[in-house]
Amino acid sequence: MLSTVQSILQPIIVDLLTYGVVALMGVIASGLPGFLRRRVEAVDRQAVYHAVDTVATLLFAAVRRNPAAAVTDAAVSAAARGVLDKMPGVVRRLAPTQAAIEDMIRARLQERLDAALGRDRLAEELRRLGLEAVTVQG
Repeated sequence: MLSTVQSILQPIIVDLLTYGVVALMGVIASGLPGFLRRRVEAVDRQAVYHAVDTVATLLFAAVRRNPAAAVTDAAVSAAARGVLDKMPGVVRRLAPTQAAIEDMIRARLQERLDAALGRDRLAEELRRLGLEAVTVQG
């Protein structure tokens, strides 16, 4: 009697386990392309940020060597073109514009200059609006 029940249930249990494994593989396979796409995009964005940060550091170093020199729009434009030329795959996938890269370089350069001069633009803007800047000690 037990062997009869076991012989009937065993193929059903094996089939259900097989269906479960196949369903699990399908769920994993359907989510994998999206996960990989997001991961590649994150790596590409990080590469752009790193390149922009490097260019801003080099431009800032040039200003520190010669404080009378100013960073011209042509220099920022050439630096942005260099960033875009050095990463053709990233440009193809993310499609950043030269204007966006130039704005990023200018912002990072401004951060470097403000840090070197001890200037806090947020505190200045808050004072201009009549609010008080609070410094968090940590």
